Amino acid sequence: MFSRIPGLRYQRLAIIAAIIVSLFTSSLLGDWCGTTEHYYAKNDRRLNKNLAACPLEGPCDDPANRNAAIPAPNAPFTHLHLMIHIFRNDDGSGAVSDEATVISQMAELNRDYEPSRIHFSYDWRFVNDSRYVSMDENEFYPMKDQYALDPEHQINVFVGYVEPGYSYGTFPWDPECLTKQGGIVMTTPHFFRSSSTLSHEVGHCLGLWHTFHGVSEVAFCGPCYERVDAADRDVLGDFCADTRPTPLNNYCSEVTSSDGCSGGIPWAPTDRDNFMSYSSDPCWARFTTQQAGRMHCWLAGVLASWKCNGTPDSDGDLVSDLCDNCVSTANSDQLDVDKDYIGDVCDNCVDTDFDGIGNPGIVSPGCPASDNCPDSANADQLDTDADGYGDVCDNCPEIYNPNQRDSNEDGVGDLCDGLLHIMTDSLPAGHVGFPYATQLASLNGVPPLNWMLFGGDIPFGCDWEGGPVGRISGTPTYAATFYMTFVLEDSGNPKQSDTMSLSIVINEPPYVCGDADGNKRVDFSDAVFIVNYIFANGSAPDPVASADVDCNLRLDIGDAVFLVNYFFNNLVPPCAGCK
Repeated sequence: MFSRIPGLRYQRLAIIAAIIVSLFTSSLLGDWCGTTEHYYAKNDRRLNKNLAACPLEGPCDDPANRNAAIPAPNAPFTHLHLMIHIFRNDDGSGAVSDEATVISQMAELNRDYEPSRIHFSYDWRFVNDSRYVSMDENEFYPMKDQYALDPEHQINVFVGYVEPGYSYGTFPWDPECLTKQGGIVMTTPHFFRSSSTLSHEVGHCLGLWHTFHGVSEVAFCGPCYERVDAADRDVLGDFCADTRPTPLNNYCSEVTSSDGCSGGIPWAPTDRDNFMSYSSDPCWARFTTQQAGRMHCWLAGVLASWKCNGTPDSDGDLVSDLCDNCVSTANSDQLDVDKDYIGDVCDNCVDTDFDGIGNPGIVSPGCPASDNCPDSANADQLDTDADGYGDVCDNCPEIYNPNQRDSNEDGVGDLCDGLLHIMTDSLPAGHVGFPYATQLASLNGVPPLNWMLFGGDIPFGCDWEGGPVGRISGTPTYAATFYMTFVLEDSGNPKQSDTMSLSIVINEPPYVCGDADGNKRVDFSDAVFIVNYIFANGSAPDPVASADVDCNLRLDIGDAVFLVNYFFNNLVPPCAGCK
């Protein structure tokens, strides 16, 4: 391209020179993303301290448009397609990455973007060109010009070692966005199995600034500067009010400095867990709601041609063949449990851990659907304790524990970590007027144990017996839900303790004792009802226990006699002996 268009060549060389200066300066701060610097090198108006207001790059900088595009939590996914180019030497040797890494990177990308309701499909290829296995800024333009494919309809991702050590994307307001010069360049150290750096760069391509843009990438106290006490963060910094102002921070720890432009107010707390920060993988966890809105806003406008809703669409599911993970069978939800980019409806083997044993509960015609560790490869399916969890994912592999209980979340099941645990995690419901009793259970600890009611209320009419007992018993007198917290201590040195918050639901009585015919009152007709049931094949009481008035655990003529004596001889009332 350079040899054919001399004027453009010199213009781009000037841009490259500006990039080098900008990147050298930013490298002092540990900058590893060159997206903003590349854009500034072509358009430095945002660095002008004399501007009256921060420049707008397009309609999605309007908070009303951004908010209108925020997707609902269950909104249909917007589907996009990536074309990934992996460079290797001319002879096919020395590839900078491999297929397994591509698969892992795409799985991570989709996990990161799932809450924002954006889903990515992909194709990838090796490119045999030794020039770009390792490249500098001078080589970005010719590399993209030669190898970018269909940039108007997909995001091109180029993977090679970038000598200055950064990756970069292209903003949607950059005129080159949908041209061959758009897309993403990923340096090899940023493109590895569990990294979310690709998610960061895709965020730029979909319209997101860095979270620190309003502090570290603009003129100090200038029109774009996002003071910590800024009144309207919707039109400053990254144009998202739900990301707090922050300076550039390469760490997962909190910023300890303060804002000199707002009188020394501390920056903290900041959005260290945001994908568009620099805290990196140990801390990254989320995009905000307004960031999701910005991405969908740009996708509805400038980037609309990237959305996979066009033709051809062989199965008519409104996902174009370019993005469809099952071209022959309609699946608008694009469900892909094992993230192998083959939709579940046409996947011969839904196998998340790729061990040849399919995920349980999903029909897999090409493999058995019975994996006892669907997220951990174990082709031998070894399950020593026969609890349904394979040894490689069982938190207590030699002791039967099908519930995999791990109350302290230490990765070791309660049954085999040797620590004191309250094992009762729910309490049975009761009824007003009916006896209630429940025993709290524990595991391990040095006896004697000491049960204590730490707070809350025991059901009215019941008693709590603490100390070594840990029992609730009595006859509830009031229908409600009762909440309580228990503490258990052992007699060790040092003592172990555990705490559990529980609740008991006390319901209204399920029936009136003696009301055999179900008319909500006890009268002589109930005795007749019982006689008809026993001797004339009449209807059974519902429940049968309502007619067991003498509490002998069976329904017979004695219950009818009991009711007659109650009505005519003023003897004990029905069910008196049951309480």
